[in-house]
Amino acid sequence: GNGFFVEEREKKVALVGGGVGVFPLISVLRQYQGKKEISAYIGYRNKDAVCGIEEFTKATRFVGVTDDGSYGEKMNAVQAFQADLEKGNRPDVVLACGPTPMLRALKAVVERENLQCYVSLEERMGCGIGACLVCVCDMTSGQHARVCKDGPVFNSRDISL
Repeated sequence: GNGFFVEEREKKVALVGGGVGVFPLISVLRQYQGKKEISAYIGYRNKDAVCGIEEFTKATRFVGVTDDGSYGEKMNAVQAFQADLEKGNRPDVVLACGPTPMLRALKAVVERENLQCYVSLEERMGCGIGACLVCVCDMTSGQHARVCKDGPVFNSRDISL
């Protein structure tokens, strides 16, 4: 499959993650830390679900939030990202992973702001080699893609959420 990749010209990277989607973003942070300006917007259900803080605090900017306000502000990761956008903190590329409703909301924001965004989809996978078609997702072109083989990372403009 395809993983996250940041091009040389992309200096400012925004990581937007929620739920179990925070974990793939840790590897991105480790790979590009010190090489890129990284802002991490990470959302959790509540303070008991907070994890990965020791990694995410290594980002240039870290914003941790919870749905109930028990850790950080009461908002989700997309709202935290959008609040920074409104303050003029505009990234060159956005990398995201999380539940589909979160990715759908993020896609609306990045399309409105004309930002480049790549999302890692969380789909159930049966075989992991593209044969069983359990993980198929819809593309905006009307075609279908296998998350395990063609993804899991896709340009947000190319997928239907």
